[in-house]
Amino acid sequence: MGDRRPSTVRGPQPTAYYDRRVEFTITEKLRTASIDQSNKGFGAVVQWQVAPCVARLQRAVEKTKVFYAPGSVTVAQADLNAAFRLAQDAADCPQARLRIIGQHSDEPGTRDSIATGRLRAVALMSSLVGAGLDPGQIIVGSPSWSVGIPGQPSLSNSRVDFDVILEES
Repeated sequence: MGDRRPSTVRGPQPTAYYDRRVEFTITEKLRTASIDQSNKGFGAVVQWQVAPCVARLQRAVEKTKVFYAPGSVTVAQADLNAAFRLAQDAADCPQARLRIIGQHSDEPGTRDSIATGRLRAVALMSSLVGAGLDPGQIIVGSPSWSVGIPGQPSLSNSRVDFDVILEES
């Protein structure tokens, strides 16, 4: 309020010291998200606040998968561009980081292994870092078992998936 509504606090400092004010501006509102854990034995609905940039990143991540030829670790330019956009969106969102999850197929004859999935994630991360992204914004992971895509068993397990990791505030 400053000089329009002076503080009544007084002390050894000059009057202006006690009339200092801080002005806040809302730049973005948080959205409430929830997840129902009751089917997993927790018996509760957990709620937390997520920033709009996190919600946008999560939607983009859900739509993006990079598929590979069996045994391959190279990616098409269009897929690399999609991964770059995701990584850039994560870099622009201080509340989140991007996780790259290298998947592998355990189908006979695919020449895939756990190491292939891990190498896919590391190679993609290296490409993103080489393009100028901060390596601290990207986390690499790979499961030790073949993970299919729920509801889409005909899609290849030779791929890279993405996930959003929330930063604690």
